[in-house]
Amino acid sequence: MRDLADQSPVMSDIRKDDGKYWATITYEDTLEEWDSVADEFHADGIVFLCRNCPLHDDVKDRRVRHAGCKHSPTGRCHLDKEACEYFYKLVQQNEVEVVE
Repeated sequence: MRDLADQSPVMSDIRKDDGKYWATITYEDTLEEWDSVADEFHADGIVFLCRNCPLHDDVKDRRVRHAGCKHSPTGRCHLDKEACEYFYKLVQQNEVEVVE
């Protein structure tokens, strides 16, 4: 019961059989599931922006906020918006370097 203290244990049955004590204990076990790879990073407090992705077209002028991106449905990305799921998957698999 002490080991399960943080999981709301409840003893519902106790009996003695052949000199041994038996107890039925129920407890809650929490399983975290994420809808996306990005959610896994968010759970750790990590958020990437499109500017952190090396896959969009190169932008020389730092005043420009948009860039061409073949992974975007519109073909363009806003550099100050959150990166796409594809980029998060590549980062998770260590297939791409994050641009600082």
